[in-house]
Amino acid sequence: MQAKKLFLITLLSFFTFNHLFGATITGRVLSPDGHPVAYANVFIEGSKFGSTTNEKGEFRIINVPEGRATLKATHISFGTVELEVDIPCDYITIKFKQEHVISLSDAVVVTATRTPKTLKETPLPVTLIPRESIEEIQAVSLSDAIKQVPGIVLVPNGFTRNSATIHGLPEEYTLLLVDGQRVYGRHADAKDFDNIPAGMIERIEIVKGPSSVLFGSDAVAGIVNVITKSGQSVPFFELYGFGGSNSRYTTRIMAGGQIGEIRNFLSASYNKSGQMAEGYAFSNINLRYNGWFNPTEKSRLHFGGGVFSEETEDMPPAEGHEEGGPYLTDEVYDFNVGYHYETESKTTYDLSAYVYNQDRWDNRPGRDDRRWDRNHIRLEGLSGFRRGNHELLIGLEGRNETLTHTQIPETKKQLLLSLFGQDTWTLNNRLSLVTAVRFEHHDRWGLVFVPRLGLAWKASDQLNIRLSGGSSFRAPSLEDLFVETYFHPWGGGFWLGGNNELKPEKGIGANLDFEWIPNVKTVLTIGAFYNRLKDRIASVDTDQTIQDSPVRQLVNVQEATSYGVDVQLNRILWPGARLMATYGYTYSEDGATGKPFYLTPYHKGGFIFNWNHRKWKTNLNLSANYLGERSTSTETLEGVVILDANIEKQIVGGISLFIAGNNLLDKDLFPSRYINYGRYYRLGFRFRR
Repeated sequence: MQAKKLFLITLLSFFTFNHLFGATITGRVLSPDGHPVAYANVFIEGSKFGSTTNEKGEFRIINVPEGRATLKATHISFGTVELEVDIPCDYITIKFKQEHVISLSDAVVVTATRTPKTLKETPLPVTLIPRESIEEIQAVSLSDAIKQVPGIVLVPNGFTRNSATIHGLPEEYTLLLVDGQRVYGRHADAKDFDNIPAGMIERIEIVKGPSSVLFGSDAVAGIVNVITKSGQSVPFFELYGFGGSNSRYTTRIMAGGQIGEIRNFLSASYNKSGQMAEGYAFSNINLRYNGWFNPTEKSRLHFGGGVFSEETEDMPPAEGHEEGGPYLTDEVYDFNVGYHYETESKTTYDLSAYVYNQDRWDNRPGRDDRRWDRNHIRLEGLSGFRRGNHELLIGLEGRNETLTHTQIPETKKQLLLSLFGQDTWTLNNRLSLVTAVRFEHHDRWGLVFVPRLGLAWKASDQLNIRLSGGSSFRAPSLEDLFVETYFHPWGGGFWLGGNNELKPEKGIGANLDFEWIPNVKTVLTIGAFYNRLKDRIASVDTDQTIQDSPVRQLVNVQEATSYGVDVQLNRILWPGARLMATYGYTYSEDGATGKPFYLTPYHKGGFIFNWNHRKWKTNLNLSANYLGERSTSTETLEGVVILDANIEKQIVGGISLFIAGNNLLDKDLFPSRYINYGRYYRLGFRFRR
């Protein structure tokens, strides 16, 4: 609790700056029929200066250098508008001229190359889910926002609720990032995609395929990078809440605005759920702050942090559980600070530091309680510059991790040092080549070499083709290396121990993607992929027993393969109405069993229909998701159709009400002893100003 108070005090201390640099541009953005457009991006072309409109369509851009500039406005529903302005200038009104635009080609992404690029310029394939789409589907968490993406399947992992797999590989091969910083897992190192509230997400960038060259370990199947909302210059406030079946409740407050020269964003949410089995019902709080300001017109300082605290319901004392209290508790604190500087010659320098602390307590009956204390420090420096038609990126990264664990005799640590570089070579206005390499050194298992190659070809004004391939790796965790034998009561009961001789798992993969944009109403993407893993870490039987139960040990033994195809069609049907249809085929084979990976369907498909009626101030969303035949270690599950629906209606001013239903057909999605995946309803409200 003291740490939480210190965190909030630190946030308040950020608000003490009050100096301004440069000019300020204010204005509003309107639709073709004259209505305010919320969440439009307004920015000075070729610079870092920009803002996002509020519910009234208003924007404010500060610290802008004086002179002639091009002001651009973009939005998912409209064509890009450009306006030449002389800075300083009077209040500006920008009016979109073209509706029925489905392509996000002007949206800026950063994950694929670690440099800001529009989607149409990115040489590697990226799936972008903007804030507008997240709002339209009434997503509650990150898992809601990505569940329709082809190639991604949500799976339960113990009692951590939902994790995500990419292209058939288990969830530990997907790297989850928040603002470019890695998120650690909980039980069995599973990343919990339900614990990232949708309200604090600005956009989601998904890179499928090997990505360890720029991000290191775990990015074998791909990356899900959650970009949270940054400091806002236009004041806003939002209050959101709902109640639903399974005793689920959520309350969220978000606020932002500018104090002095600092742009701020703060999100606080409280969640409670009885969706879990007895003893695992939980409640949590999630706080997030982001702020930034420009010390000079060529530099930017950004900072932020978060607090997450969760515990399950209290249980009475029992054998092996003498203390009673909650089965499980988790607390996570993180803080980041970064500095960006750009020279007159367009050379950029980025320095960042990230601190992460995770404390866990597992107090379940039938075993000794376990406690974790994980600390993680990450430092990184990046430099980007141009030489002719080459865009170069050089990076240095250092990560230090320590783990104190009740089943490890003493605190363990690991140090990773990385050097990586990337060259984006624009051969001509239609062809570009990306080459990248990473050298990562670990204090225990030595050096890993990771290359990547990408080729982007603009075959025509409507067709883009991208080919990429490379290697990747997943390093063993400190638990894998050092945890002494501990008991697993399921599966007849067995003991499992770590192995300090483990080496990193290695993978290779390739992706071929086609993007066809025949008109402003339609986008079709088709992608093929292939992945192969070796030296997979798995548990094998030994000749030892403890209390008549077998002992297993982790070793590098297995291989695995996955390949398939993803298809996604986005189509505007009429003004305000959109349809997204998806299909994916995935073949996966676990080398140890010769069977598909756990709960990986051969076929996945679905659609999302969204109708946003501006005159009625109503948003309707219908979605269906088909999961084909899937296998567990003991059974094969039949294919199911999951039907969801929600509708939101603005009542008066900034107040709106919504009702939503998930899994309306009440299908049995997954065999889970911890989670109720049945039909679920929620009713809620939203207030914005």
